[in-house]
Amino acid sequence: MSAGRAAQRRDQARRARRLVLENPVAYYADADTELLGQLRAPALAEDLERLTGLTVERRGEGAALIDTSGRLSDIRFPGGGTVAQAALLLAARISAAVQRSGRHALELLPAPTAAERLAARARRIDGALPTRSVIAEFAAADADATYETHEPYEAHDVAGEKREETRYPFVTDSWLRGRLKEITGEYGAGFAADLRGDPDRLLGQALDLLAAMSLITRVDGGALALPCSPATEVSRPG
Repeated sequence: MSAGRAAQRRDQARRARRLVLENPVAYYADADTELLGQLRAPALAEDLERLTGLTVERRGEGAALIDTSGRLSDIRFPGGGTVAQAALLLAARISAAVQRSGRHALELLPAPTAAERLAARARRIDGALPTRSVIAEFAAADADATYETHEPYEAHDVAGEKREETRYPFVTDSWLRGRLKEITGEYGAGFAADLRGDPDRLLGQALDLLAAMSLITRVDGGALALPCSPATEVSRPG
């Protein structure tokens, strides 16, 4: 393997690890072909689990680093407080709606900003200056690794071939307001009074939390449900 190719593989491997470490979920649909290969490589999970002590959960849609202790996370979900509780209950209703079939099935729409979200995350992560941290250990590991003899899992995309567009279930703003009204009617006695009396603000904050956890992406007129199950306890590392 040429020195240039080896350096490229190291860069992609580092980028993949940071994406999983710094984000609630790294979705395969958001990745380009080379990054996809690194995200699916067995070495990624092995390295992250060894260096963090956490568990990497891998599904058909992506990979997530599960931090049940909360020691590496700035936002926890599920969590306490009115917004977190409303978000969890809303996520459960979205998940139930996604399971519907036939004439009750949700419309599927593409997420045109998926690549832009990934690029923005990568720029933010790669622009960081790690000091005494787990990421610093990654850098040291990269310096010592012999990448020429360890080929990563290769994606099956054909070079130059356009990948099939991924579509996600769409729920409208009116549907979301209706579900939040149901939630408030059933559980609102335990909600903070200021948020219970301002359902639009509560809905906005709950959706912002779900989006921060990569469970939905907000779009004009509603939200797209992303594949990560709301039943899974996830965190946003920070």
